[in-house]
Amino acid sequence: MANKQIAVLTYQSALKFQQRFSSVHSPLGLVAQPNFKSFSMATVEHLLDCTSQTPSEIAVWLSTPIEWVCNGKKGRNVEESFKLAATARRAKIAVVALPSLVGSTKQVAWAEKIRDRHAMKDPSSPYLKSCINATWWINNKNDIL
Repeated sequence: MANKQIAVLTYQSALKFQQRFSSVHSPLGLVAQPNFKSFSMATVEHLLDCTSQTPSEIAVWLSTPIEWVCNGKKGRNVEESFKLAATARRAKIAVVALPSLVGSTKQVAWAEKIRDRHAMKDPSSPYLKSCINATWWINNKNDIL
């Protein structure tokens, strides 16, 4: 049986290590939250008794996120969860069927990038369907992004 005091310190260390992980915010307004293994004091005691890992190694292993969750999409790391959430958001935007923009070829290409970024931030924005002038998107990009 593992020393109870070592088990308590390992358990407390794992909980303390978990606190160093916080939400991560992307430039597009997405937020990823860490999701951890659930464990109890009995789990810590069992790991100390049945493995060759040190108490520090056990604490770090228990406090490492098993996944990151962003808008209900689970990824192995922050980047993957952002990518999955952004892909889902873009798919939702594509369903909205945005109107074609009016302007020169270069203006339309630039304005579509701005509009897409705005749509990912705010899929229900009234500007998405009402503003069809590429110049408007270019001139207002700092206000809407």
